[in-house]
Amino acid sequence: TIRTDFDTSSAGIQEYAKECGLWSGEKGEIFDFAAIFSEGGVDESTCSRQGCGRSMLAKHSDSGAFNRDDMISILRDHESGICMHGSFETTASMVSELLPGQTAKHWVTGLHPCKSTFLLQEIFE
Repeated sequence: TIRTDFDTSSAGIQEYAKECGLWSGEKGEIFDFAAIFSEGGVDESTCSRQGCGRSMLAKHSDSGAFNRDDMISILRDHESGICMHGSFETTASMVSELLPGQTAKHWVTGLHPCKSTFLLQEIFE
């Protein structure tokens, strides 16, 4: 989730947040994208979707060999709420492999990550 540490954003995003009354922009107030634009606030408790995702990433990353298949298994997880079905649904997923000195690779689904194959997409510059 995008919070306070991001490199780029839409032009005028802070002004838009001020105009909508979502952020005062007063000196020293941090621009926290998720807190400002998330409906109902941000839940980072260990049993929240965010907390479960963080925990699964940490578990897979501990080996130092985190890879595409690990990320796909996280995106397909139902118990955590990462892959959602119901009134609010996951409609697609994307996994990117960005390695120094190599061409980026991107795998995407067109449907739920648990019900479809992640297909490699070639993106040409």
